[in-house]
Amino acid sequence: MARRTAGSTRAAPALAAEQGEPAAVSLRVRRRRSIPNASDDAFSYAVAMVIVPVLFGLLGSWIDGRLGTHPLFLLALGAFGVACSFASAYYRYEARISHHDQGKPWTRHPRPAEPDRELEHGRP
Repeated sequence: MARRTAGSTRAAPALAAEQGEPAAVSLRVRRRRSIPNASDDAFSYAVAMVIVPVLFGLLGSWIDGRLGTHPLFLLALGAFGVACSFASAYYRYEARISHHDQGKPWTRHPRPAEPDRELEHGRP
């Protein structure tokens, strides 16, 4: 990479990136934040919803071929895969929402009411 002169407007970011100055670090951090995360990607959730039942169905089909019980394990393991996919999606959603709602006013629990001191001493 050719170095530019100090009078150039593009030289400062190039030199900052090469020297590891904080401006370059923040740019690197901003780039990482903009990259989609697989755990937050809707496509990865959709693929997981499809792949799990299909793999369990294929496993059931293989077991049925070995044992001669043609649709039994295919249907049972396919249904189990669908149930696992929906349970996984539900628990991921619940964890995400609870993390998002942390510290919000509607999640705070009210303090228990203090008992009357007169009732504690036996006076009505």
